[in-house]
Amino acid sequence: MHVNNIISVYLKVSILICLMVFGKITSTTQAQEKNLTAFESWNLHNEMEANSQFAGLFWHHIGPTFMGNRVESIDCPINQPGVIYAGFGSGGLWKTINNGLSWEHVFKQHSYSIGDVAVSISDPSIVWVGTGENLRASRGYSYPGTGVYKSMDAGKNWFNMGLHDSHHISRVVIDPTDANRIFVAALGHFWSPNEQRGLFMTEDGGNTWQHILKISDSVGVSDIAWDPRNKIIYAASWKFLSNPSSGIYRSKDMGKSWELLNNGLPDGPGIGRIGLAVSPSRPERVYAVINNRNILKFMANTPQRGAEIFRSDDYGNSWKRTHTDFLELYSGFGWAFGDIVVSPTNPNEIYVPGVYMIHSLDGGSTFKRIAGRIKHLEPSPAKYLHLDQHDLYIDPMNSDHLILGNDGGIYISHDRGLSWLHTNTIPGGEFYSLNVVQDTPLRIYGGTQDNSSISGEIPQNHVSSNGNNWSYVWLDPWSGGDGFVTIEDPTDPAFVYWESQNGMINRKDINTGESKVIKPVPDADENPLRNSWKTPFFISKHDHRTVYYAANKIYKSINRGEHWYRISHDLTYSKSKFKKSRSLTVLAESPISRGYLFAGTEKGIVWVSRNDGTQWFEISDGIPEKKVVSIYPSNHNSSRVYLVARGMDDDDSNPYVFVSDNLGQKWIPIISNLPPVPINIIIEDPGIENLLYLGSDYGVFVSMDRGKVWKAISSQLPAASVQDMHLDENLQFLMIATHGMGLFRTFIEPIRQFAQSGHPDEFNYLESIPGKLPKEKDYNNDWDLTSGQPAVWTWYNPKSSSTSLLLRDENEIKIWETTVESTAGLNQFIWDLQISHKPDNSIYPIPEIKFPKPGKYILQLISDSTQISVQVQILSK
Repeated sequence: MHVNNIISVYLKVSILICLMVFGKITSTTQAQEKNLTAFESWNLHNEMEANSQFAGLFWHHIGPTFMGNRVESIDCPINQPGVIYAGFGSGGLWKTINNGLSWEHVFKQHSYSIGDVAVSISDPSIVWVGTGENLRASRGYSYPGTGVYKSMDAGKNWFNMGLHDSHHISRVVIDPTDANRIFVAALGHFWSPNEQRGLFMTEDGGNTWQHILKISDSVGVSDIAWDPRNKIIYAASWKFLSNPSSGIYRSKDMGKSWELLNNGLPDGPGIGRIGLAVSPSRPERVYAVINNRNILKFMANTPQRGAEIFRSDDYGNSWKRTHTDFLELYSGFGWAFGDIVVSPTNPNEIYVPGVYMIHSLDGGSTFKRIAGRIKHLEPSPAKYLHLDQHDLYIDPMNSDHLILGNDGGIYISHDRGLSWLHTNTIPGGEFYSLNVVQDTPLRIYGGTQDNSSISGEIPQNHVSSNGNNWSYVWLDPWSGGDGFVTIEDPTDPAFVYWESQNGMINRKDINTGESKVIKPVPDADENPLRNSWKTPFFISKHDHRTVYYAANKIYKSINRGEHWYRISHDLTYSKSKFKKSRSLTVLAESPISRGYLFAGTEKGIVWVSRNDGTQWFEISDGIPEKKVVSIYPSNHNSSRVYLVARGMDDDDSNPYVFVSDNLGQKWIPIISNLPPVPINIIIEDPGIENLLYLGSDYGVFVSMDRGKVWKAISSQLPAASVQDMHLDENLQFLMIATHGMGLFRTFIEPIRQFAQSGHPDEFNYLESIPGKLPKEKDYNNDWDLTSGQPAVWTWYNPKSSSTSLLLRDENEIKIWETTVESTAGLNQFIWDLQISHKPDNSIYPIPEIKFPKPGKYILQLISDSTQISVQVQILSK
């Protein structure tokens, strides 16, 4: 794509924004008719956030960090020890300059989903990022990207360089001899045909792109290998939409012509994802790892051949399989892997990531599994190297130095994998669910992608987290496991219900540490249950011993899961043949009408029961053939129910949000001015009937009129997919669970006050969250600053202006003041409680910090349009 084309995209988006602002485009459906790319949708969303009067609302990260997150790509600049770039599948790009002791989130762009990162060898200040995770999971948690990005100052600033509709980029290769020549392998749309897939090349630093390998609109490129010495390109195609097949192509003339290599390679419809590598020290040697899904008939217990390693010693002219033994590497999901790495100095030494990582010193004839001793930076009970390896970096200057990225994060070895340091300090949890126990402190439970279920405690009446107070609820024998719904028993906190994939529900006795499987079992004459990956279950609000569970049928237990009885027929069949489903994805009950149950499937079938499952009625009319992901029965009206569906499994990014005021007899869409963004969760404010909250793949929205108009409130939130939300019982704080950036919390009270104000144009607001003084350690004036809590002040300004903040004691004596620039709308200021801070430059320095005494103070806010005061409380140590 030429620079002029990039500019035209921005112009098109600007026109669309103007049309939306002035009412010409009033719905997502109309905007979608313009065939917006994900990049253009992000622009609309960012514009909506920037123009929101709630853009100043802070979001505070509350953890956790200790367990890690799925890493898709790693690269490092040569001769810069300690510098690492790590691209997370749904957690953005992170950089460390101290070998993993601390990390900085350096990619705050239009995407948090990273497919690949590449650092130029000839100019290490040049870094390229291909967005869109390249793991093609059918469960809806591999998010599309917005093209390729370039930094020319080591990640400080980024420029989008096009390929906006590539969706998922699997590889970026920078020519080591020419930083302006870049190859980009694009998988394209995961679930539908599109043109922008295949192999692209630029020779002018991304100003223009050549589509040098285009097989069809249904075939992407999963990997590329570049031989700079001989100017040979190898590309692995991957067709996964229908009649899957793959192959290896070679070009000797910079992409002008290609030949399909098949001498000695397997072929046929069972060939899946392929990874490639050229030996740096012997470029005539090329390796390929092939996910061979053809049936292995003579091994009854192995339905597929799985991972196979092939090698060519003549630039790809002929190939042979390197091993005779079956490689237990992919476990049936080879689409998640596809990397092979050759030592920079030894052409016979290769590493192949999979569920485990295997290592060969004889050119692939024999392999040993890499394990090694594990040491964590943050305390963790995980004893083993985490499963599911996705990328490996070998230091070209020292082959003993390895950096491994897997579902548990970043692991660093300096002894070729005999021991590993787990740099588990990145707050990148991929959460599926969130549950909060209203206590002092709050107890938090959440299920995460391949990092089990997490629990922790945070202060009840403050936005801060007070440290890394987190632990696993459970852990599988391999130091991971997918965790989903996790709930503390409301009648006895010593028991916690937790769930792993496909509905494996357990009840754990926290005191003994023992977990008991309580998954319902069908009757002997019934077929096996069909569960969704994230199977819904909940404890009834009306009877805390009652548990409901949904597979393709719904079950109920009245004794905490000890015994179950079925309360529905198979609800995956619909009066519409197009909606035939596999399993239920959502189950909910009315909080105000006992026995009112609602259920939904992955194809848009929706059911209601008004008598606790005795009878079920289909209420699917008006709901599209999309995955139902959230049903929220109203807290205020027993006939009202909200519903969210999403279509990302067929590359549909439209929002689908509905309300019914007659128990589903009629559904009304309430998307109004939402941008084209998938929605994941809706909740209703328990105290304000018209106030709704949405969690989306781009952030958080609120509506103060039950969906007629939506406002963005996540301008200060890192780009992340919001999967779950919780509003505390005091209705002051909103907590969210993201899939890739962990947990966040915000002070939602000002938005609630704004929603209840009769005259928003005259809204006048100032509120203070109490601060807590830090503790003094063993020496005078040696403060443990982590033990305190800042004061948080929130105010609403009708217009932008300079604003003075003055703090006075009970005698009206001024003890502190500052001046800030307020924007029009909501503003927040975080005060660390330090009245003064005097540095100490002596040989034994202890800075002189002065804090106020505990007690009550008056905060006065003065601006051009506002003068208002509020009481401030400073709590003791």
